[in-house]
Amino acid sequence: MIDKTIGDEVMFVLPEVEEDPHDTAILNLGQLMGGLHDLAFNLKGGYRFRISLSYGKVCFFCVEGSGYSEWTAASEPVHVAKRLQDLPDLANPDPVVGAFGVQPTGEPVHELLTMMRQRLSIFAGFASRFDNRLEDTPRSLKGVGDVFCAVLVPRPERVQKSDT
Repeated sequence: MIDKTIGDEVMFVLPEVEEDPHDTAILNLGQLMGGLHDLAFNLKGGYRFRISLSYGKVCFFCVEGSGYSEWTAASEPVHVAKRLQDLPDLANPDPVVGAFGVQPTGEPVHELLTMMRQRLSIFAGFASRFDNRLEDTPRSLKGVGDVFCAVLVPRPERVQKSDT
């Protein structure tokens, strides 16, 4: 579901079914990143993409005004995804980079990192275009606190320099 567009940004929400054995949301993200990777190269450097993902429950609210009504998502995962865009690793996409961040919520750190590794292997491997680097210690992101982060970058053999 596309939640909003602001300028050249698109925020969307992927459905997550409890205990989904195929982790459909992560597979969808892998397809999206792979598709944007191919699109960026087909456009020969004309567009560059930064993608950020956070994992967790979101709340939907109806925003209404005179003659206006829409639904929007809000929660910590929304804030984390937005703050991931500020990571230095995402500053200069060549042509597509991504970040995955999760706030610790009380579960043991090794369980959280195991979950993140499993999800990273799904969407980095599924897209077959990206390597990932998962940090073992959380970063402090402005406005959201500690977040375990992983960065996804195109595999070196998949990076094609543009003529521009």
